[in-house]
Amino acid sequence: MQHNRAGRKLRRTTPHRLAMFSNQLASLMTHERIETTLTKAKELRPLAEKLYVDQVYEFFTVNLGRALAAFLARTVDQRVIDGAVNGVAELVGDAARSGRRLQSGLVRSYALGVLGGAVLIVAFLVFRP
Repeated sequence: MQHNRAGRKLRRTTPHRLAMFSNQLASLMTHERIETTLTKAKELRPLAEKLYVDQVYEFFTVNLGRALAAFLARTVDQRVIDGAVNGVAELVGDAARSGRRLQSGLVRSYALGVLGGAVLIVAFLVFRP
């Protein structure tokens, strides 16, 4: 009896054993059931379970991640981000339209604006608590 051995050799060379397990795993995935000896089944089981773990991992990370990315691209990108950009553009356009009325080209109106700003600053500094 051999102790502390990781796996059975099944009286086959390593390439032959790997090819056999590969073929059995492919048949198991295709047909969902295979007929083999108990010893081979015991060696094949951890490999098959790893494949199912990979399938579950792929479903939850790749497939759901891809679906979430597509959903976010459709809804968040089109509605939220594009809506924010369009809203900012509309605000800038409104500000430009209202600012157009203020710009008359007369120096006295610009001087009045500067004087009004200076009065507001002095009032803030004098009356602050």
